[in-house]
This record gives sequence, C-alpha cells and structure tokens, in this order.
Amino acid sequence: MNYLKFKNNGEITEEAIVLLGASTKRNQENKIGFFGSGNKFALAYLLRNGYEVSIYGGENEITVGTVEKKLGNTIFDVITINNKDTSITTEFGAKWELWQSLREIYSNALDEGSGSIELVNEIQPVKDETHYYIKMRAELIEWFGNFNNYFAENKEILFENKYGRILKKHDNKGHLFRKGISVWHTDRNSVYDYDVNEITITEDRIVKYDWQIGERIWRLIYSCTDKELIKNVLTKSTNGSMLESSISDYSDLPTDEISSQFKEVLKEMRVCNVNFGGYLSKEERLKTTMLPSKVFNSLSHLLTDDNLGNAFKVGLDGVAYRELPLNELHKATLGKVKDFIIEAGYDELLEYPIVLGVFENKKTMGYADMKEKKIVVSEIGIDKGSNYLLEIIIEEYIHLKHNVHDETRGFQDACIQEMVKLMKTKNAFAL
Repeated sequence: MNYLKFKNNGEITEEAIVLLGASTKRNQENKIGFFGSGNKFALAYLLRNGYEVSIYGGENEITVGTVEKKLGNTIFDVITINNKDTSITTEFGAKWELWQSLREIYSNALDEGSGSIELVNEIQPVKDETHYYIKMRAELIEWFGNFNNYFAENKEILFENKYGRILKKHDNKGHLFRKGISVWHTDRNSVYDYDVNEITITEDRIVKYDWQIGERIWRLIYSCTDKELIKNVLTKSTNGSMLESSISDYSDLPTDEISSQFKEVLKEMRVCNVNFGGYLSKEERLKTTMLPSKVFNSLSHLLTDDNLGNAFKVGLDGVAYRELPLNELHKATLGKVKDFIIEAGYDELLEYPIVLGVFENKKTMGYADMKEKKIVVSEIGIDKGSNYLLEIIIEEYIHLKHNVHDETRGFQDACIQEMVKLMKTKNAFAL
C-alpha cells in the first residue's frame, strides 16, 4: 500500500485550510471540532516531519508545500497552499505528535460526513468528496493498526446514556474518549474504556483538567443501569492500580443521579474505605469490597450498617470511622479526665459515651457522631494527654448537645451559653 487515505463528503476549499480560528462546527453538539485550528496543526506537523501530503477537493488538487522565510536571524518554513504563502509555519502546533495529527484529520472527516480511513495503492480523486493522502511510512501502518487507541467507533458499547458510553476494552491500558475521539490515555489498566460527552479539552484536543477525568467516569458509572457492569467496576476498582481507583484529590464525584440499579448493587455489598483496609481482620477482608476513598466518601449517605459491618460507622455528615478498643494507657487517661469532670461538678460532659476511633483524616482529633450520639476521640488526640483530651470532650459535647457544627455562628453561640451557664453555677449571685 502506498498511501494512507482519509475521505469525507463535500469538497474542501483552500480557505478551510488556511483561515485560522474559523470553525463551522462550534456550538454543534454532534461535531467533534471546535477551535478552527486542528487541521492547521495537523498539516504543520506532517510537513515539519517530512511527510508527503496530497489534498483533493473533488477532482481538484490543493497543492501543499513550504517556502523558507527569514525573520530576524531565524529561518522558518512557511506553508504554501496552491503556491501562495500562508501565515502558517511548520512550527505551528510544535508539541503535537503523529497520533494527534492523524486523529485530527480523521475527526474532521467524520464531522463532514461519511468519513473513512483506508490504505490505498494510488490517488483517485472523486467529485463531491475530499481526499487527504499521506505517502506511506512504517509509523503510519503502526498507527492504523492501533486504530482503537484513537477512535471508539469500532469498540463494543456496553452501556450508553446522556453522560456517555462504557466501552469494552481492547488492551491493558486506560482510554478516555470524547465524542468517540481519544482525548486521554494512561498506562494504568482499567475495568472498561469510557467515552464521555462533557469534558474540557485544550486546543491540542487532550483533557485540560485531570480532576475532571474521575468525575466524568464515575458520573457515568453512578448513572449506569446495568447491574453486572456496576458490580464489576466496584469489585475490580479495589485494585489501586486501576484507572477507576485513581481519582484526583480535587475531584468532587457527583452523586445527584445515582441509578436505582446502582443502589441495589451497593445495598448487597459489604464495603470499606480502602484506607481502612488495614484495620480489617482476615475474615472481614474475605467478604469486604474495598472502595476508593473518594467513591466511598461520596456514597457514605447511602451506606447502612449492613454495608459497613459492626466495627465501621458513618456519621450523618459522611465522616467514617472505625471503633477501636481502649488499651490500658488510654483507659487510664480517660479515667483521669472523667474523675476531673466529676470533681469539677460538670457531670453533663459525660452524658454521651466516649469511644476511641480511627479516622481517614489523620488530623481529626475528635468527632461528634450525631447519629450514634457518641463522642469519638482519635488515638492521636488521647495520646496528647489529659488536658487535650478534656478539650476534645468539651468541644464534641457542645456539638452533640446543641447540634451545631465547626466554624459556625451556632457553635460560637453554644460555647458562650455553656460558659455563662458554668459561671452561674459557680456564683451565688443572680444576674
């Protein structure tokens, strides 16, 4: 085969190649293109790297070449179209790679209708069609053989909704597509490949914000109605090396449209935040699915005691913790604080059970579990000594008694009320 040929309906014009920033596809939801620069980037890359390119609008060839121009002490290769200089040099899109250039040409062909790629022996222009021929080189054949890395059109669709498509995998890498076109890939394996409809891309047609990747993938999974796919993702994302478990700290997983099927699958599972996995017994690990921390936390409002087991708790605000038994030193420290509270005549502080717990956030010293009506102190908090432990108990007691949260005016008012009450208790004079 002598050429890699791209074809689409309609006849390309000279202006479509050279007019920068001009896109007829902007704001058209079914179109891939947007910026009006992609075909210029693609052509610049090919000419910069010595590829022979022939373009035909119908039966008329649009000749492509370069001419040297000097700017200051630097010489540039300026692209010529039909022997006329353009304002585009071969340095345009300097960071582009071959796969991006070929992806762009084919994407444009798809946008115009009846786009196709094939290997051909000769140039045969056709009226009312645009043909783009690139003289064959070994790397073009390799790219053509890896077509599924760059386009989703041949991949089996396992599920589809308004957010995108879940696709059957073809290799052991993770691929993310937008409108069927590759916009991101990783050496991490993934349970499935994904084609998402809404994700921000750069002018290079790659994902602009990494944090959107996890959000878009999990929005698609949460809204999925295929129970087998859902279960497969949840159980296999236990593996920390999988794409589905790699979620940016800046991602905020959207849970506003969780499908009833997803909830049914989740209801049947014993789950655990992967960061708590080390606290599970061998027996517990055998029947527990470890969820990525972001996923677990985003689903915490749906979790029940059946999901969590007896040792894990999730508060009304989604904070998860595991209760731990007090060791002898912890018991002694807590006992000393309780004795002080009783001697001070402030027995109300002991109204709620005080337990030891471990939190995902190691900076958490204490927590008021509004659902269980417990004061939970961390190992770090209790190890800081009796004075610090007393402070934790007082703060969490106020949270529980007054149902107020940190850093709020309500918490501030509650603290003042408790202080006034204490002063009245210790003073015989009435205000």
